[in-house]
Amino acid sequence: KSVLKSNNATHVLTIANSLAPVYPNDFVYKVREVADREDTNLRQYLDECINFVDKAKRHGGGVLVHCFVGTSRS
Repeated sequence: KSVLKSNNATHVLTIANSLAPVYPNDFVYKVREVADREDTNLRQYLDECINFVDKAKRHGGGVLVHCFVGTSRS
């Protein structure tokens, strides 16, 4: 938590299955339940995720974007 706060993170975007918010009272979360597989099509989630990041940035916040394994994310 302290590392996130020291890096101005106010929001957390989680793109993974079964990863619940760890600090729900300290950060604004968006959890997009998506299978972390090579054949997963992420395009359908882009607008929603970009809007979440943009809104956080417009309000002066920072966003941690993460997944679980990284198989279909890179």
